[in-house]
Amino acid sequence: MPIREVRAYAELVRAGQGNEAERLHLLHAHRERVRAELAAVQEHLEAIVRKIDVYEGRTGDR
Repeated sequence: MPIREVRAYAELVRAGQGNEAERLHLLHAHRERVRAELAAVQEHLEAIVRKIDVYEGRTGDR
């Protein structure tokens, strides 16, 4: 979560009840960014595995 949003979230928590919808919005947005990052990392890992397979002389699907 970007620092700006961490601060906003912390301020909402300190403010107490009544702003749960705003907190939830921040958390949903954060979850989506993390999911996107995980997908990108998974793609990178798959590319690395393919390259390793080439260098180790393996072919075909795993």
